Amino acid sequence: MRKLFRYFSVLFSLLAIFVLASCSNGTDIKGIIETEATRDTIKTFVSFDKNEKLAESTTTVSVKLYNIDDEYQQVKSVSLENQAEGEAEFTGLTKDTEYIIRLWVSVNSYEYEIAKTTQKTSAGGDTADDPIIITTKEEFLEISNDSDAYYQLGADIDFADSEGEPTAIDLFKSSSSCFKGSFDGKDKDGIVHTIKNFKISSATYMGLFGYMKEATVKNLKLEGVTAALNSSKSYSGALSGYAEKCTIENVTVDGYTLTSSTTSSSIDCYAAGLIGFVKNTSVVDSSVSNFKPTFSQVRSNLYFGGFIGQAEGTSKIEGNSANLELSLLLYASGKDMAIGGFIGECATSSTLKNCLSTGKLEIKRTDYRSNLYIGGFAARGKVGHCTLDNCAAVVDISISAGTEESPVQLSEKLYVGGLVGYVAYTKGITNSFYVSLNDGIKIISKIDNDTKDNNFISLTIAKNDIASKVTNVYSFDDKLAVIGISEEEGKTEVKDTVIINSSITNDLSVLSDLMRDTIKNIKGIE
Repeated sequence: MRKLFRYFSVLFSLLAIFVLASCSNGTDIKGIIETEATRDTIKTFVSFDKNEKLAESTTTVSVKLYNIDDEYQQVKSVSLENQAEGEAEFTGLTKDTEYIIRLWVSVNSYEYEIAKTTQKTSAGGDTADDPIIITTKEEFLEISNDSDAYYQLGADIDFADSEGEPTAIDLFKSSSSCFKGSFDGKDKDGIVHTIKNFKISSATYMGLFGYMKEATVKNLKLEGVTAALNSSKSYSGALSGYAEKCTIENVTVDGYTLTSSTTSSSIDCYAAGLIGFVKNTSVVDSSVSNFKPTFSQVRSNLYFGGFIGQAEGTSKIEGNSANLELSLLLYASGKDMAIGGFIGECATSSTLKNCLSTGKLEIKRTDYRSNLYIGGFAARGKVGHCTLDNCAAVVDISISAGTEESPVQLSEKLYVGGLVGYVAYTKGITNSFYVSLNDGIKIISKIDNDTKDNNFISLTIAKNDIASKVTNVYSFDDKLAVIGISEEEGKTEVKDTVIINSSITNDLSVLSDLMRDTIKNIKGIE
Protein backbone atom coordinates (compact mmCIF):
# COMPACT_ATOMS: atom_id res chain seq x y z
CA MET A 1 0.00 0.00 0.00
CA ARG A 2 2.79 2.39 0.90
CA LYS A 3 4.51 1.54 -2.40
CA LEU A 4 1.29 2.30 -4.25
CA PHE A 5 0.89 5.59 -2.38
CA ARG A 6 4.48 6.57 -3.24
CA TYR A 7 3.80 5.69 -6.87
CA PHE A 8 0.74 7.95 -7.05
CA SER A 9 2.60 10.74 -5.17
CA VAL A 10 5.37 10.73 -7.75
CA LEU A 11 2.81 10.61 -10.55
CA PHE A 12 0.87 13.60 -9.17
CA SER A 13 4.11 15.54 -8.65
CA LEU A 14 5.15 14.96 -12.26
CA LEU A 15 1.68 15.98 -13.43
CA ALA A 16 1.81 19.19 -11.37
CA ILE A 17 5.20 20.05 -12.86
CA PHE A 18 3.79 19.42 -16.33
CA VAL A 19 0.79 21.65 -15.67
CA LEU A 20 2.98 24.45 -14.31
CA ALA A 21 5.28 24.13 -17.27
CA SER A 22 2.29 24.34 -19.58
CA CYS A 23 1.08 27.49 -17.80
CA SER A 24 4.50 29.12 -18.12
CA ASN A 25 5.40 28.18 -21.67
CA GLY A 26 2.34 26.65 -23.26
CA THR A 27 0.85 29.76 -24.89
CA ASP A 28 1.29 30.11 -28.63
CA ILE A 29 0.76 33.89 -28.63
CA LYS A 30 3.55 35.72 -30.45
CA GLY A 31 4.15 39.46 -30.44
CA ILE A 32 6.77 42.20 -30.59
CA ILE A 33 7.31 45.50 -28.81
CA GLU A 34 8.83 48.70 -30.24
CA THR A 35 9.60 51.95 -28.43
CA GLU A 36 10.26 55.68 -28.90
CA ALA A 37 11.74 57.92 -26.22
CA THR A 38 11.94 61.59 -25.31
CA ARG A 39 13.57 63.17 -22.28
CA ASP A 40 10.93 61.93 -19.84
CA THR A 41 8.66 59.64 -21.85
CA ILE A 42 8.81 56.21 -23.46
CA LYS A 43 6.08 55.30 -25.94
CA THR A 44 5.52 51.60 -26.55
CA PHE A 45 3.95 50.03 -29.63
CA VAL A 46 2.96 46.36 -29.53
CA SER A 47 1.77 44.05 -32.29
CA PHE A 48 0.72 40.42 -32.30
CA ASP A 49 0.33 37.60 -34.76
CA LYS A 50 -3.32 36.67 -35.20
CA ASN A 51 -4.43 34.44 -32.33
CA GLU A 52 -7.94 33.51 -31.14
CA LYS A 53 -6.87 33.74 -27.51
CA LEU A 54 -6.42 37.50 -27.85
CA ALA A 55 -10.14 37.86 -28.57
CA GLU A 56 -11.20 36.13 -25.37
CA SER A 57 -12.68 38.32 -22.62
CA THR A 58 -10.36 36.84 -20.01
CA THR A 59 -7.24 37.84 -21.97
CA THR A 60 -5.49 41.10 -21.04
CA VAL A 61 -2.34 42.77 -22.36
CA SER A 62 0.08 45.01 -20.46
CA VAL A 63 3.56 46.49 -20.68
CA LYS A 64 5.75 46.78 -17.62
CA LEU A 65 8.67 49.12 -17.01
CA TYR A 66 11.78 48.16 -15.04
CA ASN A 67 14.99 50.02 -14.31
CA ILE A 68 18.27 48.67 -15.62
CA ASP A 69 18.66 46.62 -12.41
CA ASP A 70 15.39 44.87 -13.32
CA GLU A 71 13.44 46.52 -10.51
CA TYR A 72 9.75 47.08 -11.31
CA GLN A 73 8.70 50.72 -11.93
CA GLN A 74 5.35 51.03 -13.74
CA VAL A 75 2.69 49.03 -15.57
CA LYS A 76 0.34 50.16 -18.36
CA SER A 77 -2.59 48.20 -19.75
CA VAL A 78 -2.90 47.99 -23.52
CA SER A 79 -6.12 48.01 -25.52
CA LEU A 80 -5.73 46.14 -28.78
CA GLU A 81 -7.26 47.09 -32.10
CA ASN A 82 -8.45 44.05 -34.07
CA GLN A 83 -6.64 41.85 -31.52
CA ALA A 84 -3.42 42.89 -33.23
CA GLU A 85 -2.00 46.30 -32.28
CA GLY A 86 -1.90 48.69 -29.34
CA GLU A 87 0.20 51.28 -27.57
CA ALA A 88 0.93 52.71 -24.14
CA GLU A 89 3.09 55.50 -22.73
CA PHE A 90 5.29 55.77 -19.64
CA THR A 91 5.77 59.35 -18.38
CA GLY A 92 7.68 61.13 -15.63
CA LEU A 93 10.91 59.29 -16.39
CA THR A 94 14.51 60.39 -15.82
CA LYS A 95 16.34 61.74 -18.86
CA ASP A 96 19.41 59.96 -20.25
CA THR A 97 18.43 56.74 -18.43
CA GLU A 98 18.09 53.19 -19.75
CA TYR A 99 14.95 51.17 -18.97
CA ILE A 100 13.72 47.62 -19.59
CA ILE A 101 10.23 47.18 -21.08
CA ARG A 102 8.42 43.84 -21.05
CA LEU A 103 5.28 42.82 -22.90
CA TRP A 104 2.89 40.56 -20.95
CA VAL A 105 -0.28 38.68 -21.83
CA SER A 106 -2.61 37.25 -19.20
CA VAL A 107 -4.74 34.28 -20.30
CA ASN A 108 -7.17 32.73 -17.79
CA SER A 109 -5.29 34.41 -14.93
CA TYR A 110 -1.92 33.03 -16.06
CA GLU A 111 0.57 35.70 -17.20
CA TYR A 112 3.11 35.16 -19.94
CA GLU A 113 6.06 37.33 -20.95
CA ILE A 114 5.87 37.67 -24.73
CA ALA A 115 8.68 40.10 -25.56
CA LYS A 116 11.32 42.30 -24.00
CA THR A 117 13.38 45.32 -25.07
CA THR A 118 15.42 48.21 -23.65
CA GLN A 119 15.13 51.93 -24.33
CA LYS A 120 17.10 54.95 -23.18
CA THR A 121 15.49 58.35 -22.62
CA SER A 122 16.99 61.36 -24.40
CA ALA A 123 19.71 63.50 -22.91
CA GLY A 124 19.51 67.31 -22.74
CA GLY A 125 16.82 69.56 -24.12
CA ASP A 126 15.57 71.06 -20.84
CA THR A 127 17.22 74.48 -21.26
CA ALA A 128 18.83 76.61 -23.95
CA ASP A 129 22.21 75.92 -22.33
CA ASP A 130 21.69 72.16 -22.58
CA PRO A 131 19.96 71.57 -25.93
CA ILE A 132 19.50 68.37 -27.89
CA ILE A 133 22.04 68.49 -30.73
CA ILE A 134 20.70 67.62 -34.20
CA THR A 135 23.22 66.54 -36.86
CA THR A 136 21.30 64.17 -39.18
CA LYS A 137 17.97 64.17 -40.98
CA GLU A 138 16.87 61.16 -38.95
CA GLU A 139 17.49 63.08 -35.74
CA PHE A 140 15.60 66.08 -37.10
CA LEU A 141 12.53 63.98 -37.88
CA GLU A 142 12.56 62.71 -34.30
CA ILE A 143 11.75 66.25 -33.09
CA SER A 144 8.08 65.47 -33.50
CA ASN A 145 8.38 62.99 -30.61
CA ASP A 146 9.53 65.73 -28.22
CA SER A 147 7.94 68.92 -29.45
CA ASP A 148 8.67 71.25 -26.51
CA ALA A 149 12.42 70.64 -26.04
CA TYR A 150 15.38 72.91 -26.80
CA TYR A 151 17.21 71.94 -29.99
CA GLN A 152 20.42 73.09 -31.63
CA LEU A 153 21.58 72.33 -35.16
CA GLY A 154 25.13 70.95 -35.11
CA ALA A 155 25.59 70.45 -38.86
CA ASP A 156 24.00 71.18 -42.22
CA ILE A 157 21.21 68.76 -43.11
CA ASP A 158 20.55 67.76 -46.72
CA PHE A 159 17.25 65.95 -47.26
CA ALA A 160 18.01 65.00 -50.88
CA ASP A 161 17.84 61.28 -51.57
CA SER A 162 20.45 59.22 -53.42
CA GLU A 163 19.12 60.51 -56.75
CA GLY A 164 19.16 64.13 -55.61
CA GLU A 165 15.39 64.39 -55.18
CA PRO A 166 14.01 66.26 -52.15
CA THR A 167 12.57 64.26 -49.28
CA ALA A 168 9.05 64.96 -48.02
CA ILE A 169 8.71 66.36 -44.50
CA ASP A 170 5.41 65.94 -42.72
CA LEU A 171 5.74 67.31 -39.16
CA PHE A 172 3.46 69.17 -36.73
CA LYS A 173 0.35 68.92 -38.86
CA SER A 174 -2.24 70.23 -36.38
CA SER A 175 -2.82 72.44 -33.36
CA SER A 176 -2.85 69.35 -31.13
CA SER A 177 0.55 68.17 -32.37
CA CYS A 178 2.30 71.52 -32.86
CA PHE A 179 5.93 72.53 -32.29
CA LYS A 180 6.24 74.28 -28.92
CA GLY A 181 9.99 74.14 -28.38
CA SER A 182 13.05 76.15 -29.35
CA PHE A 183 15.22 75.52 -32.41
CA ASP A 184 18.55 77.31 -32.88
CA GLY A 185 20.38 76.77 -36.16
CA LYS A 186 23.61 78.25 -34.81
CA ASP A 187 26.02 75.74 -33.28
CA LYS A 188 28.31 76.22 -30.28
CA ASP A 189 31.03 77.61 -32.59
CA GLY A 190 28.72 80.31 -33.95
CA ILE A 191 28.14 78.70 -37.36
CA VAL A 192 24.61 79.13 -38.76
CA HIS A 193 23.60 75.89 -40.46
CA THR A 194 21.34 75.06 -43.38
CA ILE A 195 18.47 72.63 -43.89
CA LYS A 196 17.99 72.07 -47.60
CA ASN A 197 16.35 70.04 -50.34
CA PHE A 198 13.10 69.17 -48.65
CA LYS A 199 9.54 68.96 -49.90
CA ILE A 200 6.66 70.03 -47.70
CA SER A 201 3.99 67.33 -47.67
CA SER A 202 0.39 68.35 -48.23
CA ALA A 203 -1.45 68.99 -44.99
CA THR A 204 -3.70 71.71 -43.59
CA TYR A 205 -0.58 73.30 -42.05
CA MET A 206 2.39 73.10 -44.40
CA GLY A 207 5.96 74.06 -43.53
CA LEU A 208 9.17 72.76 -41.98
CA PHE A 209 7.31 73.28 -38.69
CA GLY A 210 3.71 72.98 -39.93
CA TYR A 211 1.97 74.46 -36.87
CA MET A 212 3.90 76.42 -34.23
CA LYS A 213 2.68 77.78 -30.91
CA GLU A 214 4.77 79.59 -28.27
CA ALA A 215 7.85 78.36 -30.13
CA THR A 216 11.18 79.95 -31.04
CA VAL A 217 13.12 79.43 -34.27
CA LYS A 218 16.28 81.43 -34.90
CA ASN A 219 19.57 81.50 -36.82
CA LEU A 220 18.48 79.09 -39.53
CA LYS A 221 18.93 78.87 -43.31
CA LEU A 222 16.49 77.02 -45.57
CA GLU A 223 17.38 76.21 -49.18
CA GLY A 224 15.77 74.30 -52.02
CA VAL A 225 12.23 74.10 -50.61
CA THR A 226 9.30 72.83 -52.69
CA ALA A 227 5.61 72.52 -51.93
CA ALA A 228 2.43 71.83 -53.86
CA LEU A 229 -0.96 72.95 -52.58
CA ASN A 230 -3.91 70.79 -53.48
CA SER A 231 -7.55 71.75 -53.50
CA SER A 232 -8.09 71.96 -49.74
CA LYS A 233 -4.89 73.01 -47.99
CA SER A 234 -5.15 76.23 -46.03
CA TYR A 235 -1.84 77.38 -44.51
CA SER A 236 1.59 77.19 -46.15
CA GLY A 237 5.05 78.70 -45.77
CA ALA A 238 8.61 77.45 -46.13
CA LEU A 239 9.14 77.73 -42.36
CA SER A 240 5.57 77.31 -41.09
CA GLY A 241 1.95 77.41 -42.15
CA TYR A 242 0.70 78.85 -38.86
CA ALA A 243 2.55 80.55 -35.99
CA GLU A 244 0.94 81.86 -32.81
CA LYS A 245 2.80 83.58 -29.95
CA CYS A 246 6.11 82.63 -31.55
CA THR A 247 9.51 84.27 -31.92
CA ILE A 248 11.26 84.07 -35.31
CA GLU A 249 14.68 85.63 -35.66
CA ASN A 250 17.36 85.54 -38.37
CA VAL A 251 15.73 82.90 -40.55
CA THR A 252 16.52 82.99 -44.28
CA VAL A 253 14.82 81.15 -47.12
CA ASP A 254 16.71 80.94 -50.42
CA GLY A 255 14.89 79.09 -53.16
CA TYR A 256 11.26 78.18 -52.55
CA THR A 257 9.01 76.82 -55.29
CA LEU A 258 5.30 76.78 -54.45
CA THR A 259 2.74 75.48 -56.92
CA SER A 260 -1.02 75.21 -56.77
CA SER A 261 -3.37 73.65 -59.28
CA THR A 262 -6.81 74.49 -57.90
CA THR A 263 -7.77 75.82 -54.47
CA SER A 264 -11.15 74.88 -53.05
CA SER A 265 -13.83 77.57 -53.01
CA SER A 266 -14.83 76.45 -49.49
CA ILE A 267 -11.58 77.40 -47.71
CA ASP A 268 -9.50 80.44 -46.86
CA CYS A 269 -5.98 80.01 -48.20
CA TYR A 270 -3.00 81.65 -46.44
CA ALA A 271 0.22 81.25 -48.42
CA ALA A 272 3.59 82.99 -48.17
CA GLY A 273 7.33 82.66 -48.52
CA LEU A 274 8.08 82.33 -44.81
CA ILE A 275 4.83 81.86 -42.79
CA GLY A 276 1.26 81.63 -44.05
CA PHE A 277 -0.42 83.10 -40.95
CA VAL A 278 1.01 84.76 -37.84
CA LYS A 279 -0.79 85.82 -34.68
CA ASN A 280 0.81 87.71 -31.78
CA THR A 281 4.17 86.69 -33.20
CA SER A 282 7.53 88.45 -33.55
CA VAL A 283 9.40 88.03 -36.85
CA VAL A 284 12.64 90.01 -37.13
CA ASP A 285 15.80 90.15 -39.26
CA SER A 286 14.63 87.42 -41.63
CA SER A 287 14.37 87.14 -45.40
CA VAL A 288 12.92 85.22 -48.33
CA SER A 289 14.67 85.22 -51.70
CA ASN A 290 14.15 83.40 -54.99
CA PHE A 291 10.55 82.63 -54.08
CA LYS A 292 8.67 81.38 -57.14
CA PRO A 293 4.96 80.80 -56.48
CA THR A 294 2.72 79.68 -59.34
CA PHE A 295 -1.06 79.43 -58.89
CA SER A 296 -2.92 78.08 -61.89
CA GLN A 297 -6.51 78.43 -60.62
CA VAL A 298 -7.45 80.22 -57.42
CA ARG A 299 -11.07 79.69 -56.40
CA SER A 300 -10.76 80.45 -52.67
CA ASN A 301 -10.36 83.53 -50.53
CA LEU A 302 -6.62 84.09 -50.82
CA TYR A 303 -4.24 85.93 -48.49
CA PHE A 304 -0.83 85.80 -50.13
CA GLY A 305 2.44 87.55 -49.41
CA GLY A 306 6.04 87.14 -50.43
CA PHE A 307 6.91 86.99 -46.72
CA ILE A 308 3.69 86.53 -44.67
CA GLY A 309 0.15 85.76 -45.83
CA GLN A 310 -1.73 87.42 -42.98
CA ALA A 311 -0.69 88.99 -39.66
CA GLU A 312 -3.09 89.37 -36.74
CA GLY A 313 -3.00 90.43 -33.11
CA THR A 314 0.03 92.34 -31.90
CA SER A 315 2.51 90.78 -34.30
CA LYS A 316 5.86 92.57 -34.62
CA ILE A 317 7.44 92.29 -38.07
CA GLU A 318 10.67 94.25 -38.38
CA GLY A 319 13.83 94.26 -40.49
CA ASN A 320 12.65 91.65 -42.99
CA SER A 321 12.66 91.33 -46.77
CA ALA A 322 11.00 89.27 -49.50
CA ASN A 323 12.01 88.67 -53.10
CA LEU A 324 9.63 86.83 -55.41
CA GLU A 325 8.33 86.19 -58.89
CA LEU A 326 4.61 85.48 -58.65
CA SER A 327 2.49 84.05 -61.44
CA LEU A 328 -1.18 83.77 -60.56
CA LEU A 329 -4.34 82.94 -62.47
CA LEU A 330 -7.56 83.93 -60.74
CA TYR A 331 -10.76 81.98 -61.06
CA ALA A 332 -13.05 82.97 -58.25
CA SER A 333 -16.61 83.97 -57.64
CA GLY A 334 -17.50 86.29 -54.78
CA LYS A 335 -14.09 85.91 -53.11
CA ASP A 336 -11.53 88.28 -51.58
CA MET A 337 -8.03 88.17 -53.08
CA ALA A 338 -5.35 89.97 -51.05
CA ILE A 339 -2.03 89.65 -52.88
CA GLY A 340 1.04 91.54 -51.64
CA GLY A 341 4.71 91.53 -52.50
CA PHE A 342 5.51 91.31 -48.77
CA ILE A 343 2.21 90.64 -46.95
CA GLY A 344 -1.29 89.85 -48.07
CA GLU A 345 -3.26 91.28 -45.18
CA CYS A 346 -2.30 93.11 -41.99
CA ALA A 347 -4.97 93.16 -39.29
CA THR A 348 -5.62 94.47 -35.75
CA SER A 349 -2.51 95.91 -34.03
CA SER A 350 0.36 94.38 -35.99
CA THR A 351 3.42 96.51 -36.74
CA LEU A 352 5.60 96.34 -39.86
CA LYS A 353 8.81 98.35 -39.77
CA ASN A 354 11.94 98.51 -41.95
CA CYS A 355 10.64 95.84 -44.32
CA LEU A 356 11.17 95.52 -48.07
CA SER A 357 9.62 93.63 -50.97
CA THR A 358 11.27 93.20 -54.35
CA GLY A 359 10.40 91.30 -57.52
CA LYS A 360 7.46 90.85 -59.85
CA LEU A 361 3.74 90.22 -59.48
CA GLU A 362 1.99 88.87 -62.57
CA ILE A 363 -1.75 88.33 -62.23
CA LYS A 364 -4.29 87.24 -64.82
CA ARG A 365 -7.94 86.43 -64.52
CA THR A 366 -10.49 84.07 -66.03
CA ASP A 367 -13.46 85.32 -63.99
CA TYR A 368 -14.07 88.75 -62.51
CA ARG A 369 -16.71 88.17 -59.84
CA SER A 370 -14.38 88.86 -56.91
CA ASN A 371 -12.76 91.66 -54.89
CA LEU A 372 -9.12 92.11 -55.80
CA TYR A 373 -6.59 93.83 -53.51
CA ILE A 374 -3.03 94.07 -54.81
CA GLY A 375 -0.07 95.89 -53.31
CA GLY A 376 3.60 95.93 -54.18
CA PHE A 377 4.20 95.72 -50.43
CA ALA A 378 0.84 95.04 -48.71
CA ALA A 379 -2.47 94.16 -50.32
CA ARG A 380 -4.81 95.24 -47.56
CA GLY A 381 -4.75 96.81 -44.12
CA LYS A 382 -7.85 95.29 -42.58
CA VAL A 383 -9.95 96.78 -39.80
CA GLY A 384 -7.69 97.41 -36.81
CA HIS A 385 -4.71 99.55 -35.90
CA CYS A 386 -1.83 98.08 -37.87
CA THR A 387 1.18 100.27 -38.59
CA LEU A 388 3.62 100.51 -41.51
CA ASP A 389 6.79 102.52 -41.03
CA ASN A 390 9.88 102.74 -43.23
CA CYS A 391 8.62 100.08 -45.60
CA ALA A 392 9.22 99.96 -49.34
CA ALA A 393 8.30 98.00 -52.45
CA VAL A 394 10.66 97.73 -55.41
CA VAL A 395 8.28 95.76 -57.58
CA ASP A 396 6.87 95.48 -61.08
CA ILE A 397 3.14 94.71 -61.18
CA SER A 398 1.46 93.30 -64.27
CA ILE A 399 -2.29 92.70 -64.17
CA SER A 400 -4.38 91.74 -67.16
CA ALA A 401 -7.89 90.77 -68.15
CA GLY A 402 -8.21 90.12 -71.84
CA THR A 403 -5.73 91.78 -74.23
CA GLU A 404 -4.68 95.33 -75.03
CA GLU A 405 -6.90 95.16 -78.11
CA SER A 406 -9.85 93.63 -76.21
CA PRO A 407 -9.64 94.34 -72.47
CA VAL A 408 -12.39 93.04 -70.20
CA GLN A 409 -13.35 93.86 -66.65
CA LEU A 410 -10.70 92.60 -64.24
CA SER A 411 -12.68 92.44 -61.00
CA GLU A 412 -15.89 93.66 -59.42
CA LYS A 413 -13.76 95.70 -57.03
CA LEU A 414 -10.15 96.48 -57.89
CA TYR A 415 -7.57 98.11 -55.59
CA VAL A 416 -4.02 98.25 -56.92
CA GLY A 417 -1.28 100.22 -55.19
CA GLY A 418 2.43 100.28 -55.80
CA LEU A 419 2.80 100.21 -52.02
CA VAL A 420 -0.65 99.28 -50.57
CA GLY A 421 -3.91 98.32 -52.23
CA TYR A 422 -6.49 99.19 -49.57
CA VAL A 423 -6.33 100.61 -46.05
CA ALA A 424 -9.07 100.76 -43.41
CA TYR A 425 -8.78 101.98 -39.83
CA THR A 426 -5.02 101.81 -40.03
CA LYS A 427 -3.15 103.61 -37.27
CA GLY A 428 -0.51 104.92 -39.62
CA ILE A 429 1.53 104.47 -42.80
CA THR A 430 4.62 106.62 -42.61
CA ASN A 431 7.93 107.17 -44.40
CA SER A 432 7.30 104.54 -47.05
CA PHE A 433 8.01 104.25 -50.79
CA TYR A 434 7.06 102.54 -54.01
CA VAL A 435 9.85 102.18 -56.56
CA SER A 436 9.49 100.39 -59.88
CA LEU A 437 11.91 97.55 -60.47
CA ASN A 438 11.97 98.03 -64.25
CA ASP A 439 8.56 98.43 -65.87
CA GLY A 440 6.45 99.73 -63.02
CA ILE A 441 2.70 99.05 -62.92
CA LYS A 442 0.80 97.95 -66.02
CA ILE A 443 -2.91 97.16 -65.91
CA ILE A 444 -5.04 95.88 -68.78
CA SER A 445 -8.69 96.10 -67.81
CA LYS A 446 -11.92 97.58 -69.03
CA ILE A 447 -12.60 100.68 -66.95
CA ASP A 448 -15.63 102.71 -67.99
CA ASN A 449 -18.44 104.68 -66.43
CA ASP A 450 -20.02 101.53 -65.00
CA THR A 451 -16.88 100.17 -63.36
CA LYS A 452 -14.52 103.05 -62.54
CA ASP A 453 -16.14 103.83 -59.18
CA ASN A 454 -15.05 100.39 -57.97
CA ASN A 455 -11.52 100.65 -59.39
CA PHE A 456 -8.76 102.39 -57.47
CA ILE A 457 -5.25 102.41 -58.85
CA SER A 458 -2.23 104.25 -57.48
CA LEU A 459 1.53 104.45 -57.47
CA THR A 460 1.35 104.47 -53.68
CA ILE A 461 -1.92 103.68 -51.81
CA ALA A 462 -4.93 102.87 -53.96
CA LYS A 463 -7.69 103.52 -51.43
CA ASN A 464 -7.42 105.03 -47.97
CA ASP A 465 -10.66 104.45 -46.08
CA ILE A 466 -11.96 105.86 -42.78
CA ALA A 467 -9.29 108.56 -42.50
CA SER A 468 -6.28 106.34 -41.91
CA LYS A 469 -3.19 108.38 -41.14
CA VAL A 470 -0.73 108.58 -44.04
CA THR A 471 2.50 110.61 -43.82
CA ASN A 472 5.47 110.80 -46.19
CA VAL A 473 4.31 108.08 -48.57
CA TYR A 474 5.70 108.51 -52.09
CA SER A 475 6.52 106.90 -55.38
CA PHE A 476 10.03 107.35 -56.70
CA ASP A 477 8.98 107.38 -60.36
CA ASP A 478 5.84 107.66 -62.50
CA LYS A 479 5.69 104.30 -64.26
CA LEU A 480 2.01 103.52 -64.43
CA ALA A 481 0.03 102.41 -67.48
CA VAL A 482 -3.70 101.66 -67.43
CA ILE A 483 -4.90 100.22 -70.72
CA GLY A 484 -8.60 99.82 -71.51
CA ILE A 485 -10.17 103.04 -70.25
CA SER A 486 -13.29 103.83 -72.28
CA GLU A 487 -13.11 106.39 -75.04
CA GLU A 488 -15.98 108.32 -73.45
CA GLU A 489 -13.68 109.26 -70.57
CA GLY A 490 -10.35 110.79 -71.49
CA LYS A 491 -7.42 109.00 -69.93
CA THR A 492 -6.19 112.06 -68.04
CA GLU A 493 -9.63 112.78 -66.65
CA VAL A 494 -10.13 109.21 -65.48
CA LYS A 495 -6.64 109.17 -64.02
CA ASP A 496 -7.63 112.03 -61.75
CA THR A 497 -10.70 110.08 -60.66
CA VAL A 498 -9.44 106.55 -60.47
CA ILE A 499 -5.79 106.99 -59.59
CA ILE A 500 -5.28 108.61 -56.20
CA ASN A 501 -2.44 109.32 -53.78
CA SER A 502 0.17 109.33 -56.51
CA SER A 503 2.66 111.57 -54.77
CA ILE A 504 5.96 111.39 -56.64
CA THR A 505 9.38 112.38 -55.32
CA ASN A 506 12.98 111.28 -55.80
CA ASP A 507 13.89 112.26 -52.26
CA LEU A 508 14.58 109.11 -50.23
CA SER A 509 15.59 111.02 -47.11
CA VAL A 510 12.48 110.04 -45.15
CA LEU A 511 13.60 106.42 -45.18
CA SER A 512 15.96 104.79 -42.71
CA ASP A 513 19.62 104.55 -43.72
CA LEU A 514 19.26 100.81 -44.30
CA MET A 515 16.17 101.12 -46.48
CA ARG A 516 17.57 104.08 -48.42
CA ASP A 517 20.85 102.33 -49.17
CA THR A 518 19.00 99.16 -50.19
CA ILE A 519 16.85 101.01 -52.73
CA LYS A 520 19.87 102.88 -54.08
CA ASN A 521 21.68 99.60 -54.64
CA ILE A 522 18.71 98.00 -56.38
CA LYS A 523 18.07 101.01 -58.62
CA GLY A 524 21.69 101.98 -59.15
CA ILE A 525 21.11 105.43 -57.66
CA GLU A 526 24.15 107.43 -56.62
